[in-house]
Amino acid sequence: MLAKLVDQVTKAIRHYERHGIHPTERETIDKLVLPFIEHALGADFRDPAAVTAEFDADIGRSKGEKVDYAINRHGEPVILIECKALGTPLEDKAVQLQRYIGALPQVNLGILTDGHHYRFYADLDEPNILDKEPFLHVDVLDMTSESKERLELFHLDHLDVGKIKTAGRRWKTVVALVRALESEWNEPSKEYVAHFAKPLHQGSFTDSIRRQYVGYLKEAHSLFLDNRTRSGDDMGSKSKGSITGDNTSQKPNGTSQGDWYRLSEVEPRQLTPQLLQFADGSTKVVDSWRGCFEAIVLKLDSEGHFQVDNMPKDLRQFIYVPNPNFPLKRSIHLSDGLETNIFLSSNDCIKRVKRVLQAYGYDPADVYVK
Repeated sequence: MLAKLVDQVTKAIRHYERHGIHPTERETIDKLVLPFIEHALGADFRDPAAVTAEFDADIGRSKGEKVDYAINRHGEPVILIECKALGTPLEDKAVQLQRYIGALPQVNLGILTDGHHYRFYADLDEPNILDKEPFLHVDVLDMTSESKERLELFHLDHLDVGKIKTAGRRWKTVVALVRALESEWNEPSKEYVAHFAKPLHQGSFTDSIRRQYVGYLKEAHSLFLDNRTRSGDDMGSKSKGSITGDNTSQKPNGTSQGDWYRLSEVEPRQLTPQLLQFADGSTKVVDSWRGCFEAIVLKLDSEGHFQVDNMPKDLRQFIYVPNPNFPLKRSIHLSDGLETNIFLSSNDCIKRVKRVLQAYGYDPADVYVK
């Protein structure tokens, strides 16, 4: 059923992109969200007992409050869905869901969507208060086996809210830890440096010594990532060679076990990227191929690559000075008054990021995702 959903949604979004169409919220619901409700959640949207449109969610003194859809089980709502037009940024758009679920103690799950991206919320931190951050992101055009398994938990045939909340806490905590590790790896804090350095350093641990160990740690991080996917003896021998000056250590190799993949070789359906490693060894937490494209473009922009008068011809099709008469549905603003469209499919994101890297002399094979 998910294969049918992906095919249907992909065709619709490709049609909109090809013809420059920005569908309304109603069109987004009809073409994209209702198929998701039917095929992913297992609810018949034609049956008012299973799916309630314009669900009455009157809150306190506020009358006439309605949520787009309520998914029902045994006559009671179990999931609320708030819809936005395709391409609408979903950041800070969960306020309505938070109000609704706060007033409905029997409902613990909410979904915010633009028909392409789905953000799943629950009251994981405090009962009947919807978390500000989603515990799960699903990109319908970028469905991996992992995202399909997670989405399967929300199917009405075997919906278990308690099981979802337990899994959600785990996913949310792991993501938070990854972000904390990313922050420490890229810019080690004093405490982090001291934790590793003090057992190794003899004598007073001064600021100059700490700064020295920051450099050591960054080098160690890079070496660790280089060797992460190697097993046992191979990892040990390669590490020894690198440490003694043999600079032949290999970058992570993509495997069928969900390890690192070279950007030059990966296909979008192989995985939903969660971590991006740049050529310089620094990393960035991402949640989609669009996130990878955005992160790489912003990094290149921070290095001063994008200039109006010196823009490579190959990039002028999608990095340009914006035309106020034709505003982009979703874009990021760059230096020198430039912007680029990020309302893209996963395939287009990968193609464009390869072109951007190559235009500035970088090899996509030196960039990794996992």
